Amino acid sequence: MSIGTSLESTESFSLRQFQLRALQWMSTCFPDAKSKRVEQRALRFLEEAIELAQAVGVTAEQAALLTKQVYDKPVGEARFELGAVMVTLSGVACACTEDLASCAENELTWCIEHSADIQRKNRNKLTI
Repeated sequence: MSIGTSLESTESFSLRQFQLRALQWMSTCFPDAKSKRVEQRALRFLEEAIELAQAVGVTAEQAALLTKQVYDKPVGEARFELGAVMVTLSGVACACTEDLASCAENELTWCIEHSADIQRKNRNKLTI
């Protein structure tokens, strides 16, 4: 897939609209208060980020070393870290020659279609 071609196909992608649609799905799928806690959302994000890193060849050892390095630094502000995540994720998508907007749309569609399975799996997830 050519990243230039796939980016042209998603020109009308609105990050704000996507965020609102994802929030609507999450609120419907996970109506309990626990799922709305920032720490819980951050843990689910970390889980997905680790799975992405694993999928592209990052080892558990590399992830553990990086985790220590991050926690040895001063704590950042969430709004800046969110921006850094988006920029870095875009870079990973480009390195994988994937269209981030298409990947996001496909995943949200999959989540909506499999909400019951996701709810069942979530009930069995380890609460950290």
